[in-house]
Amino acid sequence: MITVDYILSFMLYNKHSGKEKASVEKIKYFNRASCFKSYTLDTISKNKSFKLVKMFILEIYYILHVVLIRKNKPDLIFARSFFCFGTYLASKLYKVPLVREVHSDILDESNILYDGNSFKKRLSSLWHYYSLFFIRRSSGVIFNNPVLEKYYKNNYLGNRVETIAIHNGCDPEFFYPMDKNEARKRLGLEENVRYLLFIGSVSKWHGVENILETHKHIEQCVEDKEVELLVVGGYNESYLEEIKQRGSGKNISFKGAVDKATAFYYINAADLCLLPVNNIRVSPGSPLKLFDYAACGKPIIAQEKTTGYSDLVAKYDLGISCDFTDPQTAAKRITAFLADYSEEYYLKNNRKVAEEHFSWEKIMEKWIEFGLQVKGN
Repeated sequence: MITVDYILSFMLYNKHSGKEKASVEKIKYFNRASCFKSYTLDTISKNKSFKLVKMFILEIYYILHVVLIRKNKPDLIFARSFFCFGTYLASKLYKVPLVREVHSDILDESNILYDGNSFKKRLSSLWHYYSLFFIRRSSGVIFNNPVLEKYYKNNYLGNRVETIAIHNGCDPEFFYPMDKNEARKRLGLEENVRYLLFIGSVSKWHGVENILETHKHIEQCVEDKEVELLVVGGYNESYLEEIKQRGSGKNISFKGAVDKATAFYYINAADLCLLPVNNIRVSPGSPLKLFDYAACGKPIIAQEKTTGYSDLVAKYDLGISCDFTDPQTAAKRITAFLADYSEEYYLKNNRKVAEEHFSWEKIMEKWIEFGLQVKGN
């Protein structure tokens, strides 16, 4: 069995963060596929300067641990680290392949996050080129979306480093189908209401404002039974007020950030699960909720013509797609689907697809296969 190191510049115990949630799940299945050791931050702090110091120390700790303490060198190093230099030096020193995972373009996101703040944008630009120095010198790079991979290759990498696009996955041992009414009882939800669910952070690129408008039109189309939209996830108060002021219908509940266990109940309590996104970034990313929705056997309504979203829904027949940026048309499509879909079909089909294609076990096998491929080159 091969030996794998995985270095992450963040804590793994944030109950509400998708990044940490995914990393914990990856580690769980990495442990099954290899002789595995992870290196992560061990201190929670809201102080950004202290976090940076800890991230810097992690790089030093890793290289010293590999050189002075480890009796056996790793066969592969995977990293999602901030300062990068420790993993880079260990890779060069022991001639071990280093594979980095990349989820976004720093320049792209800084234009959205720091609009109007020139200092933070300049700082992000400097960090972008610092990170790019190490990405270019990796043995391989794993992107979570083919769109992002193509962008990096066309703009930054060319053919100087091997790349692959592998989407995110799910933990089907944690997320599984549960009786819908039982899940609703746990959450204090009504049995005779149709619930549409969005789970994830309420951010500019997730397109929550579009599903608020879509829901308003759905209410106008559906008369025989109450339909409620549940928005489950953390949000910025000012941004939430901004999108709510644009107008939305009734029967919308913002539940705030929840832990993984509560998210499990919300997904199982829903009738339909929504997967919108705004086309404002280089890459739409790889939404964890898509795979968790599928693992619970729920039909998915995805943003149409979007790589990593509607293409997967269509390929595996997980539900339907629509254009949430056209709320009136999207509402008609969703209402028609809601009136005539087989709950039992999606329960069986989507669960099977999650187990056979979306499990982190399958995804981590692809990671290791790619790592061995670059090792052989």
